[in-house]
Amino acid sequence: MNRKFNNGIVIIEIISSKIEGFINILWNNDILLKNIKKKNINSVEAEIYLKDYEKFYNLSKRYGVKIKINSRRGRSFVLYRWRKRWGLIFGGILFFAILYYLSTFIWTINITSGKYITPFEIRRDLKRLSIKEGISVKNVDVYALERKMMEDNSNISWIKIRKEAGSLVVVVQERQEPPEIKNETSSCILAASRDAEILSVYTISGKAIVKKGDIVKKGQTLVLNKQGKEGEEYEIRAEGEVYGKTFYEKSESVPLIEFRRERTGRKVKKYYIDLFGKRIYFKNSEKIYKDYDKIEDRKFIFGSETYWEVVNKPYYVSPDNAASKTVEKLFSEIELNFDKSVKVLDKRVYKNILKDRVQVSLIVVAEEDIAVKQMPIEEEVEEKK
Repeated sequence: MNRKFNNGIVIIEIISSKIEGFINILWNNDILLKNIKKKNINSVEAEIYLKDYEKFYNLSKRYGVKIKINSRRGRSFVLYRWRKRWGLIFGGILFFAILYYLSTFIWTINITSGKYITPFEIRRDLKRLSIKEGISVKNVDVYALERKMMEDNSNISWIKIRKEAGSLVVVVQERQEPPEIKNETSSCILAASRDAEILSVYTISGKAIVKKGDIVKKGQTLVLNKQGKEGEEYEIRAEGEVYGKTFYEKSESVPLIEFRRERTGRKVKKYYIDLFGKRIYFKNSEKIYKDYDKIEDRKFIFGSETYWEVVNKPYYVSPDNAASKTVEKLFSEIELNFDKSVKVLDKRVYKNILKDRVQVSLIVVAEEDIAVKQMPIEEEVEEKK
């Protein structure tokens, strides 16, 4: 210990009947005593450097002098005490290191939205942009993400995205359309917005001319703008809901051979120093692969660029896996056109396996309100009379 921690000072008490003689012996052996204070006729208190303590201790034993250590001070003793607590220090450093490392990832996404745009829709849009829990903070450019979200979703008028302590905070302001001004004095009918099989009819006003089980075509009249007994009918605005079973269909041909980017294991590394935005390369390899993955690592002004060679490797995809992924994709595309009131009743999948591809068709059976307001067609009204 005396060799490693030799900058401390030890305050000792020397007890001997020949104090002066022993002090002379210490000086002759190049042992420096400081702040000597006489306590009584046989003892003095003095300060001695820790580096001289071993020699001082051996001389006191040789000449039969008693010594007593009263106190210690100096950086050496502080370091020595902390050395015994290395486990505690290491644990504290490790804790803060893990805490810092975890703070470099997004663990939660907090979404605040309006009345019509749900957090589920925002979370789904973020997932399409590869933003989800567990992503590194440095891979999230909040300003570019805000622009992309507004471009992809026309219902968003303003969005704010910020990174806060391991979480991504998203605040969305939806676009509000001006209210529709209804002309209560005008007459209108309810017509079918698409081909459907009628499931139920609810009318507030008007005369329903379809019933459950009927097959209707797009544009066909569902509820007339008439009210009252036969012969005493008068025109009104048709109001109500007509629910029908509708069908959405999409198909796609998918190849059974797909190419994946894979690293060959070969790489090239470049080292540089960044001075005021200008990179100075001091190990610059001229060999760059045709297709590669580039990874940058930078600490302060020093950095490196690693180029991993990448090749497109063909893989055979089983028809079932290809069909399953295609069905998910087709359903997502169909779902984009759904209103919030649409209820999915069934999904029907048809696949045709060819030599090098599979033809996938998806039919989504849904229940929705197909009634839309239209101005009455005079010829049709007369015919119904």
